[in-house]
Amino acid sequence: MRSLFVLIFALSMIACSDGDRRPENQSSNPLYPSGLEQVQRGRIVPDEGSVVSEAEVVVIDAERLVVLARAPVDDQGRFEVSVPQRPSYWLGVSGPYMTTYINTAFAFTGEAIIVGEAPQSHVAGKAVQAAGILGDVNNDDQVDIADALLVLLYTLERISFAAPNQGNIALGDVNEDSQIDLADVLLIMTYIADPLDPTLPDGIGLDSMLPDGIGLTSDRDRAALISLYKATGGVDWWNNTNWLINNAYSLDQWYGVETDDEGRVTNLYLSGNELTGCIPSALQDVRYEGHDLYDLELSFCW
Repeated sequence: MRSLFVLIFALSMIACSDGDRRPENQSSNPLYPSGLEQVQRGRIVPDEGSVVSEAEVVVIDAERLVVLARAPVDDQGRFEVSVPQRPSYWLGVSGPYMTTYINTAFAFTGEAIIVGEAPQSHVAGKAVQAAGILGDVNNDDQVDIADALLVLLYTLERISFAAPNQGNIALGDVNEDSQIDLADVLLIMTYIADPLDPTLPDGIGLDSMLPDGIGLTSDRDRAALISLYKATGGVDWWNNTNWLINNAYSLDQWYGVETDDEGRVTNLYLSGNELTGCIPSALQDVRYEGHDLYDLELSFCW
């Protein structure tokens, strides 16, 4: 199924990559959802410091993950697109002199769209390592639909892309293959739907490596506990309070976990919590002061 989505994505990107940046009418393209199209007009109002010159609007059907239209923004901030009627759309606005703007519940109401500040940097290239939560492109401490939309827009607008909130597009490389592409979009969408999906690569939703390549030790502990959760049927535990709820809770708020002042796991008590399966090797890297792993009567995965 994922390969089918990738194919649809790729074909729709090709269909939308018209070099002269003219407004497009996609009614004859079988890749686009059928339905009566309407011409919609909008206006972009730049915030202080940003300029909409050379900017482009992208309208996306969120339910089908399909780009419906792309159109340039004129010098007065106006744009025009022809799109099927939807209650709402994903909308992105990017340009060389502004921070990328996104809206995951946009409707054509006639109100002006106020875009953000001027970009901190015009460089959109990928770093080898990036500090931050893997998948959290917009630097808001979570991985959500907004990040998926930003990564998708980056695949379209690499040259003029600048992540909002001083975010880092390098964190969009969630499969860590040194490329930021449609596969990463689909992985983020999969993570949002089910953080425990077994097809996901390790690390999404966790802090990435620091620029010098030294990992954050508390996040290694977090990754180890997530491995334990997945390997021992955490969904069906008697008590899994706060486990795997993105980064909303520190580890000491996870049921059965105690930490020191630096956030390192010191004690782990889960006996009687109906764990099944096996204990993953990642648990060997946690420096416990105490635990009851041997009382769980589980085998080791290694």
